[in-house]
Amino acid sequence: MPLFTAQAKKTQFDTQEVLDRIRSVIRNTTTPSWLGSVPRNFGDTSAGTIKADEWRSLATVYLPIALISLWGQDDCASELRAVLDHTMHLVSAVYLACTRTTTTTRASTYRTHIASYVGKLSAVYPNFDLRPNHHASFHIYEYLNLFGPVHSWWTFPFKRLIGVLQRLPSNHKSGQS
Repeated sequence: MPLFTAQAKKTQFDTQEVLDRIRSVIRNTTTPSWLGSVPRNFGDTSAGTIKADEWRSLATVYLPIALISLWGQDDCASELRAVLDHTMHLVSAVYLACTRTTTTTRASTYRTHIASYVGKLSAVYPNFDLRPNHHASFHIYEYLNLFGPVHSWWTFPFKRLIGVLQRLPSNHKSGQS
């Protein structure tokens, strides 16, 4: 059953207050040097498109802090608390998929969180359609068991290298300057 019905007033969770809180957390959180940075002006057109590694940092560090601080209190609207709980299933799945070691228990817990997240999408966001990525996310469980930790087979370093190579000046003539 959808959380938001046509008769009920939909609670806004994609507000300027939420974006401001996320930006505040990004600005004011001290993180280790190995954690990928996120643009301080996240959400602005001038911030550009953030990369997959930046999404991972945003999802596992900054968003949980921001959303829990906004919607984690007992007096929060039940719809916002449901959105928070739903989001935390995704955060937990991403965190488990990105750990440096993996076990069958971690892989199974990942599958539980991703199944809960995908399974409740239509209840939390009634007008949202599932995408192929939602299906693909279930295969990560198999990959964790077959290939080990995601960091050993993800492609962030190669994407970064491709970006560097694309920015090199070139006259498009092989072997000539």
